Amino acid sequence: MKVAFFRHAPSTFNTRGDLSPNVPITEDGKNVAKAMRGHVDLVICSTLRRARETLDHSNLTYKRVIFTDLCREILDGNTSNLYNREDNIVETEEDVNNRILKFRDFILSQPEISLDYANVAVISHGVFLHKMTGHGYANCQCHILEV
Repeated sequence: MKVAFFRHAPSTFNTRGDLSPNVPITEDGKNVAKAMRGHVDLVICSTLRRARETLDHSNLTYKRVIFTDLCREILDGNTSNLYNREDNIVETEEDVNNRILKFRDFILSQPEISLDYANVAVISHGVFLHKMTGHGYANCQCHILEV
């Protein structure tokens, strides 16, 4: 099985430092997202707007999609990582590590994973993905891991 980890397309925070809650992707980000293509069995996507918009503007095709907060960006005080009216809490390193473990278990619990040939795409955020995979991610960059 292969899991393709994608960072979302360029957001208004990435390009202009927009600290509004739940920032969108930019017009350029919509075009960049179109380069994401291919067919997967399952997409697991962060619930934050910039990740969802990246999926919406991509050319990925899929059999099933799941949206989950388990792979949302790390809560580090940056208000662009929050939903409207959400309290600005900061996750501890232990909180982050526990969430990453829960997310890994979540991926492995999906029925598609039992298929030896399954392909899964995860659309998430730079800091979260770096902490999870050890790879750095530019906007819309992908790292594919064999599981």
